[in-house]
Formats: sequence, structure tokens, C-alpha cells
Amino acid sequence: MADYKDSLPEGQEALAAGREPGDLGELHRKLIALLETSTHYLPQAVLVHFPFDAFFEERAILLGRLGRHEQALAIYTYVICDLAKAELYCERNYDRTKDADRDVFLTMFRILVSPPDASMIGVMVAQLPQPEANPSAALTLLRKHANKLDTLKALQLLPLTTPICEIYQFLEKVLQEKTSRKRRGQAMRSLLYTEHLQVGGRQTNSTARSSRS
Repeated sequence: MADYKDSLPEGQEALAAGREPGDLGELHRKLIALLETSTHYLPQAVLVHFPFDAFFEERAILLGRLGRHEQALAIYTYVICDLAKAELYCERNYDRTKDADRDVFLTMFRILVSPPDASMIGVMVAQLPQPEANPSAALTLLRKHANKLDTLKALQLLPLTTPICEIYQFLEKVLQEKTSRKRRGQAMRSLLYTEHLQVGGRQTNSTARSSRS
């Protein structure tokens, strides 16, 4: 990796992880796939061997395996500068049933609206600028994944100057989802009630037949 970076002309940025030429790119892709999918290693034990000034995507993956979503997403968003990968990270780690993972989309939303201090990200990058808020990307995330964010918490994080028209689609989607869930609940209760009546009717008929016998 160091040899590859040293070979670049002055001012030219290194390619994204896995896109480097030749064997380096292939090895990098295999390493990323291994870190993402394997269950045969301890993330904490591996993380301590990674440098702070390189292998940023690998560091983000390991942080994610440790449940440190804010740091991982800050790396994707403000160091690697790849919002698509940050969103993919959220999709890969989101789990409504787990406390540590149910708010991963909210975490990404928060760091887009209110970026962390550069020192919190935990990497060493020459002249890493202080992250700046990206409200446009935050609102896009909100609209796309409205059903995976805590509505009240997300709205509380928005700046007071946010125009209502910017969050209309989000609110509409949330209301539609809540209405749909309510209707499904009502339908289920109706089915259960009907089944209860049918069972009661069958028991009554059975008792009546037994009496006649």
C-alpha cells in the first residue's frame, strides 16, 4: 500500500479501496470481503494492527463489527467521502431487534446534520478538514429510509430553519406507514375475533349434539 501511494504523481489521490491496479486491488477486495463476512476472527484483536493513516475502509468495517457505528460512519462520510458506502453500511448493519443496531440510520442522519469533531473520527489524515454539515444528503436519507428511523428523534435533530416542504415527503411516508400498520392490526384483530366466534359456535353445536344423544 505504501509503495503504491509513493508511486503516485504529486497531488494525485489514491484510488478507492479495491480499485487499485493489479494484484493490490485484488488483494484489497479480498481483504474487505473477508472482514465483512467472516466470523472467524476477533475484530478488536485485528483492529489494533491497522495503521491510523491508511486502510480507512477496513477500519470502518472493523468498527462496525464492534458496534461503533458513529466512528465507522464518520470515516465513510468524511474521510472516504463515499455516502453510497455509508448508506450500504447502514443497510448491512440495521437490525430493528437489537438495541445497538436499530438506530444506525439515525446515527448517519445525525452526523450529516451535526458532524463530529475531526479528532473524534480516530484516524490520522494530513490536513483533514473539520467536517461540514450536509443537510441535503441528510434529508435524502430521511426520505429513503423513513421507516428505519425514530421519527421524533430525527425531527429533533433537524435545524429549526429547515423548510416544511423539505420534510413533507418524509412525514407523508411516516403517516402512510403508521396508517398501514394500524389497518393491519385492525384486520388481525377482526380475524382473531371471527375465529373466536367460529370456535365458540363449534363448541356450542358439539354440546347440543351431545345433549341430544
